[in-house]
Amino acid sequence: MAIQKFQMHELVYEKLKEIILSGRFKEGDYLPSQLELAQELGISRSALRGAILLLRKMGVVEVTPGIGTIIRSVTFPANSRSVLQDTHDYKDQILELLEFRISIEIEAAGLAAERATNEQIIKLREAYEYLVTVTRNGYKGTEADLNFHLVLVEISGNKLFYKIMLSIIDLFRDIIDKVRQDTRNKSGEKAIEELERHKKILNAIEGRDKIKARKIKAENLEYVYNTVRSWL
Repeated sequence: MAIQKFQMHELVYEKLKEIILSGRFKEGDYLPSQLELAQELGISRSALRGAILLLRKMGVVEVTPGIGTIIRSVTFPANSRSVLQDTHDYKDQILELLEFRISIEIEAAGLAAERATNEQIIKLREAYEYLVTVTRNGYKGTEADLNFHLVLVEISGNKLFYKIMLSIIDLFRDIIDKVRQDTRNKSGEKAIEELERHKKILNAIEGRDKIKARKIKAENLEYVYNTVRSWL
């Protein structure tokens, strides 16, 4: 049965605990994909991820990017509720994720300005123009926004940066989705400002100005970080 009204990760944790203790899964089994599990429980994927973080902290599951979530133990610590007392745990994970993104994307912007070929910069411009199109047509544009940032990291020439971003892109998807929804809710002016921030990054890379590219990217990510932090 779907969880009605409640989407707090603590409640989702309790539901997952109930499922695991029911015997549905054994040690060594993989949980369904996050999309399947979220649909089954009638919850958001962000709430599900928060619950899985709690299970990881207890050693109940292990998460391998690109592979899935495996059950490592069907025994829950007697004091497992104490983990839920740490109301900052999930918040810290989200902020740490954003800090990780900041560390990669600022440097990627500078490298892109320095290393990208003309053809690669055209690819980034096309990604930007697609973002403009979907935004001006009233769509949220989450996937177009993600694509712009992925292309930027890709054209930095650092293959490790790109592989890491691909492996955790689902985590960023919910954050970007919420930021863009917040932008849409405020006003059309905010949507234009968001596009302008992306355009400035593109212009700096096209101008081969690595210092400016890093600076603008840092400002953009600081805006995202502060916006998300205000929600937590």
